[in-house]
Amino acid sequence: MLVVCRALQGLGAAAFLPSGISLLGSVYRPGRRKNIVFSLYGGCAPFGFFSGIFIAGVSGQFLSWSWFFWIGCILLTFVCILTFFCVPRQIHQARMPMDWWGCATSIPGLMLLVYAITDSPHVPKDWASPQILVTFISGMMFLGAFVYVQGWVSTAPLLPPKLFAPKYTIALFCCLFAAFGSFGIYLLYASFYIETILHIPPLLAAAWFAPLAIGGVIIAIVGGAVLHKLSGTILLLLSVTGMLVSSLLFILIPESPNYWAWVFPAMMCATIGIDIMYNVSNIFITTSVRSDQQGIAGACVNGLLFLGISFFLGWADLAAAQASPNNLKEGYKIAFIMGAACAGAAILIIVAGIRIDKAKGDLTADEREQLQSEAVGSAPGETPVANPGKSS
Repeated sequence: MLVVCRALQGLGAAAFLPSGISLLGSVYRPGRRKNIVFSLYGGCAPFGFFSGIFIAGVSGQFLSWSWFFWIGCILLTFVCILTFFCVPRQIHQARMPMDWWGCATSIPGLMLLVYAITDSPHVPKDWASPQILVTFISGMMFLGAFVYVQGWVSTAPLLPPKLFAPKYTIALFCCLFAAFGSFGIYLLYASFYIETILHIPPLLAAAWFAPLAIGGVIIAIVGGAVLHKLSGTILLLLSVTGMLVSSLLFILIPESPNYWAWVFPAMMCATIGIDIMYNVSNIFITTSVRSDQQGIAGACVNGLLFLGISFFLGWADLAAAQASPNNLKEGYKIAFIMGAACAGAAILIIVAGIRIDKAKGDLTADEREQLQSEAVGSAPGETPVANPGKSS
C-alpha cells in the first residue's frame, strides 16, 4: 500500500509540475515579470516542504501519525477545487501521437536501475546477489532500447531532438541531475541526523527546518529583482556552492552543535541552492524552446529533479551501508560526503560547459523562429529549399 501510494504521489507531481511550468512559460514573456513569477513559483517548494514537516511534527507530537495524511487529503481536495475554477483551459491543436515504445522502455528501465542501486546494500551478497544483477542488467538493457527507440523508431519521441538544440542544454541537464541528487541526499540525511544522532523531538526538528521556508520566501521576493542583473552562470555557481556548503557543514558538525552556527546556515545554503537552481533552469528552458515544447521541457526539469534524488540517494545509501551498523553517525557523514561530491561535480560542469546570459527581456523562441523563417522566406517549422538556379 505504501509503495502504491508513493507511486500515485509521483504520478501527481509528474502531471501538475510540467503543466504549471508550461502554463507560466507560455503566458509570460521573457523579462523581469517572468522572473518574478518563476521566483514565486520556485519559492513555493521550500515553503510547502517546511509546511509538510511542521504538520508532521505537530501530528506526531500531539495527535497521531495518521492525522498527517488526513490533513494532506483535506488540503489537496481544496487545491483541486481551486484548480478547476482558477486554471485557464487551454485549446489544444492537433493531438500528438503517443510514444508508447518510449514509455515501455524508459519506465521499466529507470525503475529496475533505481531498484538495483537502492536495494543492493540490503540484500545478502550485495551486488553479487542474483536479484540485483538481473534487475541492474535488465534496467540498462531497457534504457539502451529507449535510446534506440528515441533515435531511430519513434515518429514522435518523448525526448525530441529539438529539445536539446539550444546551446548548453545538455550540460545544464547534467548539472541539474547532479545538483538535485546533492539536494536530495542533504534533505533525507539531515532529517535522519537531527532526529537520530542529535535526538531532537519531532516538533523542534520541524522548527529547525524553518530556514527552508524563510529562505524560499526571501529568494522569491528578491529573485525577480536579481535574475535580470546577474548572468545565469553566476547564479548557477552560487546555487551549487550553497548545496556544497550545506553538505560540508554536516560533514564537519561537532558532537553537540550550536544550531545557529551549524544547522541554520546549512538550511539557508540548501534553500539558496535549490531555489536559484530551479528558477534559473526553468526560465532558461522555457525561454529557449517553442511554446509547444515547453510542457516536455518542464517535464524534463522535474523528471531530473526526482530522478536525480532517487538515483543518488541509492548510491548514498550504498555508501553509508559500508560503515559499521552500530555507527550510524559515520554512515550519515559518508552520505553527506556523497552529497558534497555531487555538488562538486555540478560546479565542474558549470565551469567547463555552461554560459547562460542574464534573464532579461527578449524575444520568445516562437518569435525568433518566425523571424528566422521570414528572413529565409519559409514558414515556421519548414526547411528552407535552396534555389537550384543559384550556384553555391
